[in-house]
Amino acid sequence: NNWNGSAYANITVYDTAGLNSVFSFMIIVVNQVNDAPWNNGTLQNISFAEDSYNDSLTLNGMFFDVEATISGYNALCNDTTNIFRSISNATGIVNITSLGNWSGSATCNFTAYDGINWSTNSTNNIIITVTPVNDIPYFSSSVPNVTLQEDAYNDTINLSNYVTDIDDTKQELNYTVAISDSNVTVLVSNITKM
Repeated sequence: NNWNGSAYANITVYDTAGLNSVFSFMIIVVNQVNDAPWNNGTLQNISFAEDSYNDSLTLNGMFFDVEATISGYNALCNDTTNIFRSISNATGIVNITSLGNWSGSATCNFTAYDGINWSTNSTNNIIITVTPVNDIPYFSSSVPNVTLQEDAYNDTINLSNYVTDIDDTKQELNYTVAISDSNVTVLVSNITKM
């Protein structure tokens, strides 16, 4: 297997009386053919939290080539909108990130290059799972100041107009207010958000 070089063959011819003749000058030459790299191990599935990254996968040592050293790597993913990967050909380290605030899963197939051929193993697939993270709500604009007459009230500010949360709807958010003066009372309805 994967041997190349030359060999000599001695061919002997016999007749029906058992007499033989030997021809010993035949040379057999087996030319080298570049074999593509192949998977030399099991690639593990990866999981990480949204808005972060994972660089735990190392491809060095995961592929083998009988004639040459591995000179490059590639990954084809079924989701190129949400999953991004970069591979260092020098170290074989794979850095995987996802689109901000995205969670879900994708499949990637990793291949190796020996300078002539790419590996063709179909068993180099891994599942990348990005787990959701609850993002904090934030004020997307400033809540306006309020001026009112003594003994009056103002119920025109809807806090939902000033807050954004990537994970929850505005109706799911609840509010509390801290006041610096005990003579002022502010009540927020977590139903109407006013």
